[in-house]
Amino acid sequence: MNINTLFNLLDDWGCLPAYQLERRADIFFALHLKEILLKLYETEIDVIIPEFPIRKGSLSQDPLYNSEPKIGKNQSFKIDYLAYSKNKNRVYFIELKTDIGSRNPKQDWYLKEAQKLGMHKILEDLKPIYKASNKNGRIKYEHLFKKLSAKGLIKGTNASFEI
Repeated sequence: MNINTLFNLLDDWGCLPAYQLERRADIFFALHLKEILLKLYETEIDVIIPEFPIRKGSLSQDPLYNSEPKIGKNQSFKIDYLAYSKNKNRVYFIELKTDIGSRNPKQDWYLKEAQKLGMHKILEDLKPIYKASNKNGRIKYEHLFKKLSAKGLIKGTNASFEI
C-alpha cells in the first residue's frame, strides 16, 4: 500500500458516520506541523507536544462549559498540540480540524481561557494534575516534564520542577 492509497482511504472513510478522522490523521499532520508553522509564523518550533493538558480548576466558571470547576478541578481539557518557539519565546495552541462541522464552542472557550491564564500558570497547573493522577498517569506526566525540561520551559523532571 502506498501513501496515496492510505490518504484515499482516510478521505473516503472520513465521510462515514462515526468515523473519527482526526484521531487517525493527526500523526500525518504532525509530520509536517513544524514546517507549516515555520511558513505561517516565520519561526523555528523547538517542541510540539500533543494532547497538552489545561487544568479545569484554573479556568473560570461558565454555565455552559465549566459549570463546576471545583468538581474535577485536577482533570484537564486537552489542546491538540502545544508548539513552542524558543527564539520568539512564544507558545502556540493548535487545534486540528478535518471538518468545519467539528468546530466546538467549548474548545474555543477553553483555548481563550487558557490564553488568559498564561504559560507560567499553565505549567504550574501540571503539578496538581500530576499529584491527582494514578501511577500510570504520573509516569506519563514525568515524561512530559522531561520534554519540557529538555526544551528549557521548566527546570527539573519531577513534580517539584521550577518554571
